[in-house]
Amino acid sequence: MLADEPEPGMPNGYRAAGEAGDTTFAFVMYVDDVDAAFARALEHGATALSAPETQFYGDREARLRDPFGYD
Repeated sequence: MLADEPEPGMPNGYRAAGEAGDTTFAFVMYVDDVDAAFARALEHGATALSAPETQFYGDREARLRDPFGYD
């Protein structure tokens, strides 16, 4: 998914590469069970950045950092 940088104050925290001072990206993956996938990721070394939560637009989302440091 490609998108513009969100308005200030939006909860996702994504920033444009120029604002962050480096190249940034988001890897979005749709799965049948977000909670189960999130738990498996944690079991395999990921770090939770935000717990699964249903967003106002209907998607259930979570954020994590993989063991290699990617959010």
